[in-house]
Amino acid sequence: MNMGIKCFEKEFHDKQGYCYKTRWVEGPRFQCHYKRIACHIKTYLKGKRGTILVDIGCGTGRGSLFFAETCTNIIGLDISLSLLKIFKEKLSLKGLNNVDLILCDAENLPLRTEIADVITFFGALHHMPNKFKALDEANRLLKPGGNNIIARAKQGGK
Repeated sequence: MNMGIKCFEKEFHDKQGYCYKTRWVEGPRFQCHYKRIACHIKTYLKGKRGTILVDIGCGTGRGSLFFAETCTNIIGLDISLSLLKIFKEKLSLKGLNNVDLILCDAENLPLRTEIADVITFFGALHHMPNKFKALDEANRLLKPGGNNIIARAKQGGK
């Protein structure tokens, strides 16, 4: 069953690509919410040097881009090649070179243990069929004293 959900999510995001970006990522309501969350995270990151942030389910960069000037390195991970291509275009337009993008599954991350200071699931964890496995993988990547940050925009109301 999890494999079916995972395939559905991958196909949905691959097909939606730019429509997904304009409807869910760049809409004013979501941008306001993401900026507010990013402000809290930036306050947490203030004064920390050499920060490595891993954004699981990074999509088009809606969360990662807020931290490109704050973090030494960002690793964006997503299952959708279509969304990663959009993110790569944004990075190129902004001239950012401290962000690495990897096409992968959140339940099987191809990264070393204890490499990240901060892990974010920026509007992504609810899409993952096995949230516990994704969280276990995220925790494996965290350095001692690191933090997982899970953020999700509200779907209804304000």
